[in-house]
Amino acid sequence: MSPHASVLTLDEVSIEFGGITALDGVTFDVRAGQICGLIGPNGAGKTTLFNCITRIYQPSGGRITWKGDDLLKVRPHALASAGIARTFQNLALFGGMTVFENTMAGGSSVKGGKRQMRDRAWALIERLELVDVADHHAAGLPFGTLKRVELARALMSEPQLLLLDEPAGGLTHSEVKELGDLIVSLRDEFGFAALLVEHHMGLVLGISDHVVALDFGHKIFEGTPAEVKDNPAVVAAYLGRAA
Repeated sequence: MSPHASVLTLDEVSIEFGGITALDGVTFDVRAGQICGLIGPNGAGKTTLFNCITRIYQPSGGRITWKGDDLLKVRPHALASAGIARTFQNLALFGGMTVFENTMAGGSSVKGGKRQMRDRAWALIERLELVDVADHHAAGLPFGTLKRVELARALMSEPQLLLLDEPAGGLTHSEVKELGDLIVSLRDEFGFAALLVEHHMGLVLGISDHVVALDFGHKIFEGTPAEVKDNPAVVAAYLGRAA
């Protein structure tokens, strides 16, 4: 696939809940190997859009295609096999399982036997510097560590698209910087595209190749981080006006 080809395309995606329009004709692409930031104030439709992509919600209008195929025909349990993985805003790890076991849980779609799965899980644990806690239960581990465990689990399925739902939430300033560096290095190493929903603007603007801004379910702007940061509509809706 061309490094600049679109892998995920949203075309006029809309959805309503009880007469309330949550998304209204949202259109944009995520290209191969690209980190695309998705920003907007609370209620803008970011999580709703994620839930449409991950097949939790069925849009009332529009199309979502994945590598040219209709994603809306893919069942949620088949997303990992199709090459799409995600992390969660609220950690969705198994507290009574070890870090290694949680990582292994992401490998249900990996081809090969249990030995291959174990080798891949261990390689990811080493890559994300989790060796010292590999046999620890997830419950009770530091929050920043658990965020890396979620990344390891998501990467087990060898995704071509990684959906990151507020990965910096709850992290310290130094942890956010480390996370940004980690996401970029993992993207460069594994070659996946990423769609990043995040309120931490320093992280979004620092690592994204392209940014899409939503407000009240509408796309209000898209472009480079520098263009989005200086756009009056984005400043008014999300970043706040200068004093």
